[in-house]
Amino acid sequence: NPIYFKGTDGRYLGVNKAWEAYFGTPRQAFLGKTVHDLYPNNPEVADRLHADDQVVWDRPGRPQLYETSIATPDGQHHDTIYYKATFTRADGGVAGLIGTIVDITERKQAEKALRESESRYRSVIAALAEGLILRDKNARIIACNASAERILGRTLDQMRGNVYFDPSWQAIREDGSTFPNEERPANAALRTGQPQSNVTIGLRKPDGTVLWLSMSARPLFEESATTPSGVVTTITDITQRKQAELRQAMEHRVTRLLSESETLEEVMPKVIQTLCETLGFECGARWLWDKHEQVGVRVETWSVPSAEIMEFVALSRQPRPLPRTTGGLIRRAWESGEPIWITDVTQDASFRRGPLAAKAGLRGAFAFPIRFGNDILGIMEFFSRVSRPPDEVLVQSTRSIGSQIGQFMARREAEERVRHLAHYDELTGLPNRSMFNQRLSHALAQARRYDKPLAILFIDLDRFKNINDTLGHEAGDRVLKEIAERLRECLREIDTVGRLGGDEFVVLIEALFQPVQIAAVAQKVLAAIAKPFRLDGREFQITASIGISTFPDDSEDMQTLLKNADISMYRAKEQGRNAFQFYSAQMNVHSIERLTLESGLRRALERGELVLHYQPQIDIGTGHITGVEALVRWQHSEMGLLPPAKFIPLAEETGLIVPIGEWVLQTACVAHRAWEKQGLPHLRIAVNLSPRQFLHGDLMKDVKRVLSQTGCDATCLEFEITEGMVMHNPERAVTLIQQLKEMGVRVAIDDFGTGYSSLAYLKRFPIDSLKIDRSFILDIPGDPGDAAITQAIIAMAHSLGMKVIAEGVETKEQFNFLRKHRCDEMQGYYFSKPLPEAQATTLLQQARTVGSATT
Repeated sequence: NPIYFKGTDGRYLGVNKAWEAYFGTPRQAFLGKTVHDLYPNNPEVADRLHADDQVVWDRPGRPQLYETSIATPDGQHHDTIYYKATFTRADGGVAGLIGTIVDITERKQAEKALRESESRYRSVIAALAEGLILRDKNARIIACNASAERILGRTLDQMRGNVYFDPSWQAIREDGSTFPNEERPANAALRTGQPQSNVTIGLRKPDGTVLWLSMSARPLFEESATTPSGVVTTITDITQRKQAELRQAMEHRVTRLLSESETLEEVMPKVIQTLCETLGFECGARWLWDKHEQVGVRVETWSVPSAEIMEFVALSRQPRPLPRTTGGLIRRAWESGEPIWITDVTQDASFRRGPLAAKAGLRGAFAFPIRFGNDILGIMEFFSRVSRPPDEVLVQSTRSIGSQIGQFMARREAEERVRHLAHYDELTGLPNRSMFNQRLSHALAQARRYDKPLAILFIDLDRFKNINDTLGHEAGDRVLKEIAERLRECLREIDTVGRLGGDEFVVLIEALFQPVQIAAVAQKVLAAIAKPFRLDGREFQITASIGISTFPDDSEDMQTLLKNADISMYRAKEQGRNAFQFYSAQMNVHSIERLTLESGLRRALERGELVLHYQPQIDIGTGHITGVEALVRWQHSEMGLLPPAKFIPLAEETGLIVPIGEWVLQTACVAHRAWEKQGLPHLRIAVNLSPRQFLHGDLMKDVKRVLSQTGCDATCLEFEITEGMVMHNPERAVTLIQQLKEMGVRVAIDDFGTGYSSLAYLKRFPIDSLKIDRSFILDIPGDPGDAAITQAIIAMAHSLGMKVIAEGVETKEQFNFLRKHRCDEMQGYYFSKPLPEAQATTLLQQARTVGSATT
C-alpha cells in the first residue's frame, strides 16, 4: 500500500515506491514539502489535508481512519480509506506522522452498480401486477412487493415473520374442502425442492368472502446447497374469474337440478343451498303468495347449521301479510318484478324483520322474483352475515335463474293439472273411480299381507234427482261439492273418500277391527250429510243410504267388495233410506256380542278376571334381559283367555280403559317390586298407555299415587304410547311427556312406523326409545322394503339419541339382521312369548343364574 512519513512540522520525510507509483511522482517531489507546497493552486484541498493531519497531531497515540476522495496527477479521482497515526522516538516523544491509503475505487463502483441494479430490480418488481412474496427456509414471510400487499389487503409489516397471510383466513380448494397446510405451494416447494406451478387456492375470510389466488412457488438454493434456503411465491388474483366460473357452474347446476327433479318440494331446498353456498349467503327461502288467505308464505328453506339463523328461519316461516308499504323486501321484489338488494337490513327501517335478522347476526339481504312471462310466481330470498353492496353480475345471473325456476313451476303445474284431471273428480276434487280403485287395490294387498280388515262404504244420496230437476244442475253441483267437504271433515285422514260419478260416493276405511266401529263411522256420515243446506236463500235437507262390505268377511277381491257394498246400499234404501246396511247382515250378531262383552268387561275388574302376562325385552348386544312389557289379558268365564284386541277397543270406546289402565299400572308395579325384593336383576317394566289414559286429566296424579303406594322406583317404569296419541295434540303431548320425564319415568313410542308422525315434532319429544312395529320385522331380511325401513328407523332414532326396540322377533334370521344393524333391544317369540307372572319370575331367576338370555 502507498505509505508516507511526515515530521512534526508537517513536511514529508519520505514515501515508499507504492506512493510514488500511485501518484506518478518521484519521492524527491515530496521530500521537505508541505501539503500547501504540493497544492499551491488548490488551497482548499491543502487546507483539508492539513486539517486531517492536525486531528492526528492533536490526539497522539490515537490513529484516525476515514474515507476520502483523492485526485492523482493524471486527473483521476480515487475513493480511498485513509489511515493516519503518530510515531514516537526512543525517548517516547512524538517523532512524526505515518499515513497509508487503501484504494477502494473499484469496490465503490461495484457497490454503486449494485445499488443501481437493485433500484432497477425493485422498480421492476414494484411495477409487476403479480404479487411476489419472499419466504425463508421455515416459510416465514421476509419481503413482498406492493402488488402482493394490494392483492392481499395486508401490509408487509402485518405479514413479516408469519407463515400465513392472516391466521383467520381458511385455505380451501375449488370444491370447498380444506387445503392441507403441507400442500400449500410454498410449503410443498420447501418440502420437495421442486417448483409448484399455477395452484388454485381460495382464502375464505371471517366475513365469508373468498379471495381466489393462482399461486406458483420456486425454491431458492445457496451455492452447492441441496436443501432450499427459502422460496419465492408469485400470486395472481383470480377472484373475478372464479366468481364468474362459480356462477356459471351454479346456473348449470340449477338447470340440471330442475331437469332431474319431479317436484318443487324435492328440488327447491337443493337450489337454495346451491345459491347460498356459491354466493356466500347463510340462509335462503322461497316465498309464495297465498291468494285465499292473502298472506305471504315461506315454503322451502335452507340455512347453515347455526341456532340463531335457524331460529330466524323458523320465525320467518310463519305466514304473514306483506307490508302495505313498498319498502318491504318481498313486496318490493313482487311489485317491481326486479331483483332487490338491501346492503344492511339493520339500517333499513322498512324491513320489518330487521330486529330478528340482527339477532341472528344477518346483515345483507337479496331477493329476486320467480317469473314466467309477465307473471310473478314467487320470490327467492337470501341473507348473509355481512353487509354487501349490490352485485350487478349476480343480479343478471338471478334473472336467468328466476326465469328457469318459473318455467319449471309452470311446467310442473300444467303436468300436475293433467295428472289431477286423470285421477281426481274435477267438481269435488275427490279421487275419481280410477284413483279410488288404485288405493283400494293397494289397501287390499296390505290387508292380505298383514291380516288386517278393511271396509267399503258405498254412499248414494236419496232423491238427489229432485234437486237437479227443481233447482237446476248448478245448485246440484253446489250440493255435491258441499257433500264432498262434509265427508272429508267427518272422516279420518287415513280414510279415502272418492266420487264414482253422479251422486255416488265411496269410502275406504282401514284399521277399524270391530263392526261396531264401522257402524259408528257410517252413522257419523249420515249425520253429516243430513245437516241442512242453504240454496238460493232457502233451506233444504238431503239424506243418504249407505251399503257396507268388509274384507275378508264379505269378499277378498276388489270388484266383489264394491259390488257387495252397492247391493247392501240398495237394501238400505229398501228399508226406508237415511240408513246403513251391512252386506252380510252381521250387525245384529255383532251388536249382541258387543253388549255381552261390555257387560262382562264392566264386572271383570270386580271379579279379578283381568291378568297380566309379561314379555321379556332383550339387549341384542349382551343377551341380557333389560325389561318386560306388561300385557293385559281377560280370563273370560265362558270365552276363555281373550287377547287385548278382543276387548281393549271396546274398553276405549266405553271409557272403561281408564280404570283398567290404572289396574294394569298398579299390578305391574307390584310385580316389579316383588321381583326387586327377590333380588332379581334390575330391569324396567313397560306399560301401555291408551289414548284415553293419555288425555285423562288425572294421569300424573294417578302415576304418582301408584308409585308411592307400591314403592316402585319411577326410573324403572316405562310408558309406551303410539304416534297417533302424540300427534293428536303435539303441544299437550310435549307437556305430558316432559312431566313424566321430570318424575323419572321413561317414555317409548310403540308401533313406530305405522302412524303419521311428524319428525319436526318427534325430535321435540323427550322420548327414550322407539319400538319398531312387528309388521316391518315380519319379512326381514327377505323383504328389501321392510329391511330398508327398519334400518332407516334405527339410524334415525340413534341420531335423535333414542334407543330402538324391535317387536315381533320370531326367527334367528331376524335377530341376526337386527344385531348387524345395531338395533338395541328386541322382544318376541324368538326368545319368549308373554308369560304369566309365575313363569316370568322363573325365567328371570334362570336369567340371573345363567347371566345371559341368549347366546
